[in-house]
Amino acid sequence: MIVLLLAFSFIVQNWIARYFEYQCRKCEGKFSLPTWKAILSVHIMGRKYVKCPNCGKWGWVSSMPKGLEN
Repeated sequence: MIVLLLAFSFIVQNWIARYFEYQCRKCEGKFSLPTWKAILSVHIMGRKYVKCPNCGKWGWVSSMPKGLEN
């Protein structure tokens, strides 16, 4: 059962990584997460707590469709 759950998580996060990117709330930089990091990161209601590769600060990041300009 755990193997099925991990496989399902990998498939979903792989799809999300293909079509979505994340935006840092501190520097507003956009970046993608590797699938394994997306699975293991703390997430609540569509946001993930990760370290921004642009500014190097930890924080909650929001997901957005790739190619979307603000």
